[in-house]
Amino acid sequence: MEPERSYKQRGTPDCPIEVYSSKTTPDHIRFTHWHPELELLIIKNGHSVNRMDKEMIRVNPGQILVIPPGVIHGQQQFSPDLMGYSIVIAPEAVTLPENHIFQKEFVEPLQAGSLRLPYLLSPGEELHTALFPTMAALPKCKIYEEDYKLRRFTAAMTICLTLAAFCKKEGKVAPLPKGNPAVKECMRYIHRNYTEPLTIQSLADHVHLQPNYLCALFKEHTGQTVMEHLTQIRVNAATFLLRNNDLPMSRVAELSGFHSESAFFRQFKNWMGVTPSVYQRNNKST
Repeated sequence: MEPERSYKQRGTPDCPIEVYSSKTTPDHIRFTHWHPELELLIIKNGHSVNRMDKEMIRVNPGQILVIPPGVIHGQQQFSPDLMGYSIVIAPEAVTLPENHIFQKEFVEPLQAGSLRLPYLLSPGEELHTALFPTMAALPKCKIYEEDYKLRRFTAAMTICLTLAAFCKKEGKVAPLPKGNPAVKECMRYIHRNYTEPLTIQSLADHVHLQPNYLCALFKEHTGQTVMEHLTQIRVNAATFLLRNNDLPMSRVAELSGFHSESAFFRQFKNWMGVTPSVYQRNNKST
């Protein structure tokens, strides 16, 4: 998975809905991120511990994690047998005319962060029971099937209508923690410019904060230092290149944002537990 995925178009322009598998593989590092789409994660086997802004939530088999738009999140820990999938729905997938009741009472408040959706749903709960059949059917909707876009759209609308009905019934309207705007902009900037020689000072200048203050905010909202996050993104980019290309290690280092091979080898082994060469040999795409 390329590090840019968190800020890319989901699905297709005419059907911005995507389904991703979530399992324990050496394919990538699960970095903390945020995005403007609604995401629902369901665990089939194993478990994961997910950061949701400043809160840590364990998700067990059968449970659904609801990730509202704009919330800083990421899997911090996961078991070796983890398997599941996530469904990501871009707001434009369910957008209706501005005077439509669904637009006014669900889509706009969802985007604004004023709908307090429950983060964790367990089997037996009313909302879990209502969402689960639609969520379980979505991964079976394959992109090679002629009507997959229509089926994905129908599923996305069903999920959002179900959430809207829940919010209306429960009166779930309240400010939702969505992370510090400067931290989120810093994360987005890193994801888009990780190949550049970024420094704490340059990142602080970009978000118009003092370096020490940015570092404190970043740690508070993500659980990582700024440089840990940057290195994580670069190592993740390197894993993608190593699996899918036969480039010289010096070129992989350069394209991943490392400006010396020694730094690349040191940080890669620190994060992945093996050298880049060993990783490539064990994980080369066929």
